[in-house]
Amino acid sequence: MLANRDLPNVTSDIVEDWTEFVEGTRAFDEKARPEDWFVIDLLGPASWEAVQTWYIDKRFGMAPEDFFLAHQLAKKKGNELDGDTDWKVINKNHRALMTLIQRMKCNVICTATAKAIGERDDPQLRSTYGAIGLRPTGQKEISHDFHTLVVLTKSRQGDWQMTTVGDRERVLGEKVPLNEFALDYLVKVAKWRPGA
Repeated sequence: MLANRDLPNVTSDIVEDWTEFVEGTRAFDEKARPEDWFVIDLLGPASWEAVQTWYIDKRFGMAPEDFFLAHQLAKKKGNELDGDTDWKVINKNHRALMTLIQRMKCNVICTATAKAIGERDDPQLRSTYGAIGLRPTGQKEISHDFHTLVVLTKSRQGDWQMTTVGDRERVLGEKVPLNEFALDYLVKVAKWRPGA
């Protein structure tokens, strides 16, 4: 999105896989200052899907689509990845990255696509997002990883609205008109002072 813009204060990196994402995050963290912003767009593919792809490639030597197809063709029942071995490693690697992101000494903003809340979703996820019926895609614990959780929706008239489903130490807002996130949330709700 930034390819055609000359923004000297913005560095944009496109990462292709889990290893690049982890290395890039560590490199940014080493030089980050409190006034910097670390932005991940989109968190699900960059972290949760990428760590699974990395793991399947390392453990089974296959692309995920080939791995899952082989499982289906063999008519195997149950989850393709074992809970006691595979998911432990996948989750541990994902948690290490999310912990690094949480501890950064700068501002962090992540975007995520949404999917409908399901019966099999974690009870806390259903409690947090049940009122709006959507939750972020990705690892189920990401909802606990951020201070503020904002869901952006469009009204029937095409206007953007924001609903905060989680916001530590702040009153939650529901379908608040949104024109510019920096002004409508960061300044008005979070009480940021530009230039301060």
